[in-house]
Amino acid sequence: MENLFEKVKANKNNILIVVAVIIVIAVVLLTYRNLGGSKTISLKEASDKTIDYINKNFLANSADKAAYKDIVEISGMYKITFDFQGQENGVYVTRDGNLLFPVIPAYGVPTDMSAATPAPTDTQTTKSCDQLGKTDRAELDAFVVSKCPYGLQIQRVLAEIVKNAPAIEENIKVRYIGEIYDGEVVSMHDESPGGAEAQENLRQICLREETSKYWDYVSCFIKKGDTNGCLASVGVDTGSLNACMVDANRGLKYAQEDFTITEQYQIGSSPTLIMNNEGVSESWFGGRTAEAVKSLLCCGFNSEPGVCSQKLSEDSAAVGFSETYAGSGDTGDASCE
Repeated sequence: MENLFEKVKANKNNILIVVAVIIVIAVVLLTYRNLGGSKTISLKEASDKTIDYINKNFLANSADKAAYKDIVEISGMYKITFDFQGQENGVYVTRDGNLLFPVIPAYGVPTDMSAATPAPTDTQTTKSCDQLGKTDRAELDAFVVSKCPYGLQIQRVLAEIVKNAPAIEENIKVRYIGEIYDGEVVSMHDESPGGAEAQENLRQICLREETSKYWDYVSCFIKKGDTNGCLASVGVDTGSLNACMVDANRGLKYAQEDFTITEQYQIGSSPTLIMNNEGVSESWFGGRTAEAVKSLLCCGFNSEPGVCSQKLSEDSAAVGFSETYAGSGDTGDASCE
């Protein structure tokens, strides 16, 4: 398949050398910009800006223009796919929209772009309970996407805590990673906006915000991902739920609140834990177990509630979809970034 930039190369003999130099410079600039903390732009802004740039700079003298096809976030960058003369082409764009990496077969593009995703806070240094921020009403937010195996694992842990220590249910909230593009929710495992994972994220958001069935549904869904069966078994009013999911003033509004917070902390991995506005890790207290996460949450209180003395399971929760709390699960696509 002939690539757009191969067409450009055919007309400009030195383009590969020039672009290769640009890529080297761009990598240096990328590192520099991230040290300074660039502002992330939306998927729509990135796609609009990129397609406009390509048409004005690469195809200014061409009767045919690039036409947007798709955008996804990969390893801290946006990958934008577009059509040119009936052929599919792609480019990578930094999250601030300032640097573009064309896909050039002769040279390739940088593959390790992990530096483009800044961590929300330093969760790599182990902290003790005494070192964690505290408040009278601690809140632990878990940021996930609904089909990430490790997101399912942390939801399994949280569901176990809610089941056995319901007194701290109000201190736990699952939020979702994503973005809204042209009125559709976007999620990391989907190929396009409004995909299956995005819809499941939105479904769970509506259940969280408008019903008391959230944890009942999630406790069912994490077993094998049977959406319809779980909705029926826990008695969800699907008419109201579906109405929420298509209402810009309901489902999309709730989702945008999650996505705004996700952007605030620059979260790109599922799961990510934030407690009392601080990035935290369950690994500090023993790993992805009900006891470890309960202990983490209890460290966020000025005065620990009585339920914190209750001992919960120290078994590691199953990853992915699983009929049981512990053991081997279905990891599926294990990439959750």
